[in-house]
Amino acid sequence: MPIFMQMLKPMVAGTTLAALVAMASALAPQHSNPSSPSGHDAIETIAMDSQGGFQKSGLVRRQRQQATNTLSAIEEDDKAHQPDPYVLIGRNKCDGGGLWKHYEKNDVTPGRYTVCSAACDAKDECIGFDVGDTGCNMYTQRPVAIGTWNGVKFDNGNAFQGIGAHDLYPQKPTDLTLGTNPVEANQLFMCYRKTFYKPVESFYWLIGNGTCSGGGLWKRYKRNPADWLSCSRACDQRDECIGFDFGLWTVDEQTVQNYQTQFTTSQITQTGCFMYTQKAVYGTWPGVQDINPESGEGVHDDYPATPYELKAGFKAEFQAGDALGQPSQCFGKTHWVSLDQYYMELGTDRCTGGGQWKHYKFSMLDGVAVTLEDCKAKCDEKDSCVALDFKENEECRLYSRLAVPPDTWPNVHFAVATGANSTAGAYPGEGDHDRFPPTPFSLTVSPTGTGAKCLAKTHFESPDQTLGDNDAR
Repeated sequence: MPIFMQMLKPMVAGTTLAALVAMASALAPQHSNPSSPSGHDAIETIAMDSQGGFQKSGLVRRQRQQATNTLSAIEEDDKAHQPDPYVLIGRNKCDGGGLWKHYEKNDVTPGRYTVCSAACDAKDECIGFDVGDTGCNMYTQRPVAIGTWNGVKFDNGNAFQGIGAHDLYPQKPTDLTLGTNPVEANQLFMCYRKTFYKPVESFYWLIGNGTCSGGGLWKRYKRNPADWLSCSRACDQRDECIGFDFGLWTVDEQTVQNYQTQFTTSQITQTGCFMYTQKAVYGTWPGVQDINPESGEGVHDDYPATPYELKAGFKAEFQAGDALGQPSQCFGKTHWVSLDQYYMELGTDRCTGGGQWKHYKFSMLDGVAVTLEDCKAKCDEKDSCVALDFKENEECRLYSRLAVPPDTWPNVHFAVATGANSTAGAYPGEGDHDRFPPTPFSLTVSPTGTGAKCLAKTHFESPDQTLGDNDAR
C-alpha cells in the first residue's frame, strides 16, 4: 500500500491533528483500471477465520473492535459478523521453521499490539507480526517501498534477512507458524496473523506480451542480469516505479570462423528488465544502480505518469526470447501513487511556524528563476531533504534532516563560511530551531498566508534509518 496509509497511523512525534486531517484528505489511493482483467478493484480479498479456514470477499471491512460498549444493537450485531483483524496463534515469535524475511519496529519498547497492528494495517503487503519486550517483527509478502513505512526499520532499503530456507517472504498468513524458543517466550512474544490479505500475485497485472514500448520506449532504469522475481521485487522497493518489462535481451554477438571464408554469428543473450518510473529516482534502490535513466524515444523521452501509459510493443533487441517461446512481457503495478501525492501542502506561507529551521536556498536554474516544480525536483535529489517552501519570484528554501556536504547539491546555495577553518553550510535557524528538522512534520506554518507554499515530503526516511548508499546511488 502506498505512503498515504502508513503516514496516518502511527504518525511521527510532533505531527499536529491538523496535519493528519490534511493528509487524510490530500492523499487518496490509486487503483488500476477496473476494466483491466486483473484490475485492483476486481481483486478479491482473502479472509481467514480463527480456525484457519478461508473465504473470498470483496466486502471484508477493516474494523477494529470498539474499546467501549456504546454500540447500538444493530451495530453490535454488525460488528459480531466482522472477522477479527488479527488472530493470535500463540505465545512466541512467528518463526516456526526459521525466521522469515521481516522488517523491525522497535521505536516503542516493550512492543505494543495496538502500535504494531496499526503499522501492519497500513500496508497491504503485511500479513502478520510478532510483538514482545524488544518490539515487533513485521512480516510481508513482498518488499515495502523505501521511505513509506514510518517507524519501521529497513536494512539498507531491504527487509532483514531470514534464516536458511526461510530467507524468503512468507506468501500468506498461514506461512507464519509458532516458534518454540523458550527465551522468546520469556520475552512475552506473541504471534499474530492477519485474517484478510491480498493474493501475492495481485500486485502486478500483465499488460501484454512484448516490451513496454508501445509508441516508443519511455525513460527507464535497467537491471541485468535478472529474473522476473528480482525485477518485481526491485519495482516494489520504490513507489516511483509503476511497471517493468522482462525478457531475454541480445547483449552482444559472437562471430566464429568455421573454415576460410565461412563464419557463423550467434547472439549472446541475457535476461533483464527495464523499470519504468513516474520521475527520476535518487538515493537507495538496491540492485538498480543506474544514476541516470536510459533515454526515451521521441515523445516518450519522458517518464510515464501512470501504469496506464505503458503499452506493449516490439523491440527486437530486447525480445530475443520470442522466437524461443519465451516472450518478453510488460507488467503494470496495481498499487501506485499519483505524482501530486509526493508532497503535501502544510500552508500558504513559508515553513516558519515556531521559528525558521536550518535550510538551503535554490533560486536560479540555467539563468532563469526556479519554479515550484524545479524546487520539488531539487528536493527529490536528496533522500535527506524532507520539505521545502516556495514563493513566486523568490528563492526556494530546502530543508534537510541532516547536513549536506558542500558541492554535492548542484545549483543549491550554501551559507558563506565565517571562520578560517570552516566550510560552507546551511543557513542558520532561529532559537531552538537552529538545527535541522528531523521529519517533514517538524515544520509548521504561521497563519498569515503570504502566498508562499510550505510543502512536506510524503516519502521520507525516519532519522534512525541506516542507508549505506543514501544519496549516492
